[in-house]
Formats: sequence, structure tokens, C-alpha cells
Amino acid sequence: MHRENLSAGRNEMSTLEQAFCFMAGASSIFGGDKLLTTANPAFIDDMAMFELLGLKTRDAFKNGRPAHTIVKVEEI
Repeated sequence: MHRENLSAGRNEMSTLEQAFCFMAGASSIFGGDKLLTTANPAFIDDMAMFELLGLKTRDAFKNGRPAHTIVKVEEI
């Protein structure tokens, strides 16, 4: 299964634009304060967007095991 991630530039995107990305197949986001050089939306803002869009989070996998500090979006 192919996965598409939303990452840098989400601060410049509206909730609607991000919703279109999820509808088009994006299945996860990169979270955190900053991606190398680009700021990210606040965690609470991402959670509010997921609730608005009816998306649910799930544990991500890192090195073959769940990494409970990373949040990914379940497939729609």
C-alpha cells in the first residue's frame, strides 16, 4: 500500500486545502515544532483539524514497532 505524507508547507495551507489532500490519498502528516527549516502547525491545531474532518489518529511504526510519540492519520 502506498502512503502519501503531508509535511512542509502545511502552515501555508488552509484546512480545506489539507482536506483535499486527504481526499486525494494523503494518509499521514509530519508533526512537531519544525521540519528542518519550516515551522509546522501546532499539535492542538492538527487535532482540531482531524476532529473537524472526521479523521482518527493511530500509532505510527518506527523500526517495525509502534512509536507512541508519532501521530499518523488512519485511512479514510
